Amino acid sequence: MNQKKVHVRIGDQVQLITGKEKGKKGKVLTLNRKKNLITIQDINFKVKHFKDKSKGEDNVGTIKQIEGPVHISNVKKIA
Repeated sequence: MNQKKVHVRIGDQVQLITGKEKGKKGKVLTLNRKKNLITIQDINFKVKHFKDKSKGEDNVGTIKQIEGPVHISNVKKIA
């Protein structure tokens, strides 16, 4: 299998060069080589709804903000 060459690794400091959060800096948390996506700490927050798994009457879900993925071509590595 051929793996795609990627210019960033987990733990690198990167800066967004396009998008609504252009110019923000953060640390790479995850890397998906197949889809060329990375997750950056404290950047590109998405709202995620979680259901409560209990069967009682008080099963209230929660809403959390998590970091969403960003395409590798939209970031540059900071030395």
